[in-house]
Amino acid sequence: MSDARIDEIRTRTDAATPGHWGTHYDGKGTYTVEARPGLDLNQGSVTDGAVATLAGEHGDEQTYRDARFIAHAREDVPYLLDRVAELEARLQEHAHELGERLRNIHTSGEGMAWNWWDAAVIPGECANLIDPPAAPAAPEEQAR
Repeated sequence: MSDARIDEIRTRTDAATPGHWGTHYDGKGTYTVEARPGLDLNQGSVTDGAVATLAGEHGDEQTYRDARFIAHAREDVPYLLDRVAELEARLQEHAHELGERLRNIHTSGEGMAWNWWDAAVIPGECANLIDPPAAPAAPEEQAR
């Protein structure tokens, strides 16, 4: 997933109604996803408002499952975004470590260089850590 896509998802997440979301069933087939549902001893059921309303038929299991999915997305999506960031950081850390280890194995002494035949078995970004690709030529050099 691209960084731009992650940024778009995080922007939508941050813009959504904050707090815990829950569901309310009207007994007739309609589920309402509510922001910060709670119970007040004087007022009864209270919320910060409806986030979404899903209309179905009484006993419609799919509408119930969809409402639960939407309600849980408020906490699941931020958790998953944070987990992706954590795993990407760990992957980057391990990739650099792998690059160093491979560089130490395949370059020992003067004149020894990375063997690109060996790189065929190493996935793209890891091979680039060992022997980064040359910078592209300037446009005026390409024209020559």
